[in-house]
Amino acid sequence: EIEDSKEARKDFLFAGAMTPADLPAPSEPMSLPFASFPDKTTDPRLVWIERVLPTLRALDEAGITWTWANDDALQSVGSIDPDMAVLIADAPAMQVETANALRAASESGRKIIVYGDPPERQPGFHDFARNDPIVARAMRAVAQRQSTSSPTELIGQIAPAASVASNGKVRRISRDLGKGRTAHFLVNQSTAQQAATLRLRSAASETLTLFDPLSGRIWSAVADGQGNLPIELGRLESVFVIRGGTPIRSAARCVPGEQEWTVRKPGRWTVQAGDASLSVSGMLADLRKSKGFTDQAGPIAYRTTVALPADAVGNCAMLDLKRIEGAARVSVNGALVSRSVLPPFLVDLTGKLRAGSNTIAIELVPPLRNAMAARQQADGLIDDAKALSVPAGIIGEPRLLIGGAAPAGKRNSNE
Repeated sequence: EIEDSKEARKDFLFAGAMTPADLPAPSEPMSLPFASFPDKTTDPRLVWIERVLPTLRALDEAGITWTWANDDALQSVGSIDPDMAVLIADAPAMQVETANALRAASESGRKIIVYGDPPERQPGFHDFARNDPIVARAMRAVAQRQSTSSPTELIGQIAPAASVASNGKVRRISRDLGKGRTAHFLVNQSTAQQAATLRLRSAASETLTLFDPLSGRIWSAVADGQGNLPIELGRLESVFVIRGGTPIRSAARCVPGEQEWTVRKPGRWTVQAGDASLSVSGMLADLRKSKGFTDQAGPIAYRTTVALPADAVGNCAMLDLKRIEGAARVSVNGALVSRSVLPPFLVDLTGKLRAGSNTIAIELVPPLRNAMAARQQADGLIDDAKALSVPAGIIGEPRLLIGGAAPAGKRNSNE
């Protein structure tokens, strides 16, 4: 029924899929001789989506990044970045624990904004006579501190420290790097070139560092007098904008494409998860093909060794992991090198290797989808877990790339 709605036929992301622009109008109600069907009713979820959708689009146009939050996240609101605002958007019901947590956060000075009418009841009927008034009182108290019913007022109340002005196709994720530095990751989610403006509070005429993770290029740019930085992104391109600390003027030479590399292949890989284990030489395959790994949810340990001649110690070194399906942490000789590995799945090992044998260990958490599908099949809820599974593990033949001598003052992956 939701897919049949007027809003679903618009060009917006719904239920994980972009609806076609030419989605046909819903058909007439079904009718059969000698049979009657109840009148078609409007799904309350659809009513809520249609009510809040204009507000979400206004946030997109204002360059404010938002995401959904469930009750578990809201009950832990105290651990959320204090610069983030929590928006309660016309929610009709809320768990008692969530309402109390939001009230406490609001009283402590957190930015909790009620948009529209505050929730007045709990979901469900269990002990509702006691819990509904608790929810109503808590959310009225939150609304008295900060509430609005206008998208313009809402954007003014949020007053984000950073935002992106675009047509909604460029998204931003920010992380506090410590030591007064913040990284803003901007990605163009469309297949057309996009122009955007990164707006940073109190960054007038400030020099910022930009980093292209695909090419390894690093350069500097200066924000204008209002703290705005114009950015052009090609189709599906991304860039990091780093604020704070000493700006990086140029890239180190230890990046792909800027020098000749000697390829050294690691030895045999051991792969282990619980009681399941593999020993693989060369090409690593999708773990769905290996018995005992198909429905793994916990960490999978990859381990190998690689020998390095003494004259290569200190040279540029890159570990090319080809393709990773999951989240990986890389350690060399017992020391953590990278907490996450992103495309193009290259890990800078410059200064981390020693002469002789080096042990490379990778802890990989596979996509949880496979374990969830296997659990549902075991419980008799589905019978096609294999069809629902997705690739998992390191796929391809990893290799170690050894380049020329590392430049003086090179910034390694821990800086």
